[in-house]
Parts: sequence; C-alpha cells; structure tokens
Amino acid sequence: MIIAVGLILVMAVIIDEPEVHVAVRVVVGTATGVAGAILMVLATTRFRRAATTVDPVNPAKTEALVTSGVFGHTRNPMYVAMALWLVMVCMVAQSMVGLLVVPLFVLSLTRNQIRREEAALTKLFGEDYIEYQRTTPRWLLGS
Repeated sequence: MIIAVGLILVMAVIIDEPEVHVAVRVVVGTATGVAGAILMVLATTRFRRAATTVDPVNPAKTEALVTSGVFGHTRNPMYVAMALWLVMVCMVAQSMVGLLVVPLFVLSLTRNQIRREEAALTKLFGEDYIEYQRTTPRWLLGS
C-alpha cells in the first residue's frame, strides 16, 4: 500500500496532466475515502466479534471463518477498502494517471497475499471455505 501511494505521488509530480475540476476530485475523493473507511471498520468489527485475527501476515492464526456482513459481498473487504483509498489519494494528488496503480495494486495483492491466505484458509476450514469461495467474490465482481 505504501509503495502504491508513493508511486501515485511520484506520478503526480512528474507527469503533467490536465487539471480535473476540484468539485469532481472532492466528490470522488471523499466518496471513495469514506466508503473505504466504512468497509474497513465493518470488516474489522466482524473479525473482532468472531474473536479472530485481522493479521494478514499469519492467516494460520485465524480462529473463525467470517462470512457474514460485508464478508457476504466480498471475501476481502479490507483490501477493497485499501483500493478505494488509493483512488482517494489519486484525487487528492490530482493524478488521473495514478489511477493506473489501482489495478496493479489489486493484481499484486491477489498474487502475493490473497492466494496465500486462501490456501491457508482452505487448509483450516476445508469445504466450508471452498463453498464460501464459490458463493462470494474475491473482490467485488468476479472471483
């Protein structure tokens, strides 16, 4: 996430872009920032209620499979929140080119983190997690 933000900010400085109207940046930036914050709070609250870890580095410490609330719409609401925050950073930095970082962030996160988490959760929860994967998208659309 920090690398993605840094890349967006560097792009904002070195690439000369036409300015996007301030009202558009404020509305889109605020909406994505607030939506990301709400998703993050709802997701961490679900994890806390289930008495399970929010630590993505060690998914083997997971105590419960959380599939309700925001987790009924996406398996990764915290990562969706981060992607929304990157959009907000682009709006604040006035970098429309920086929006290209968002799908790269999603791809990198999927390949380098989410797939490891999914393997660990499949090992921990077996068929329950496999069924959850079948019925709930990894991000918001698709799998």
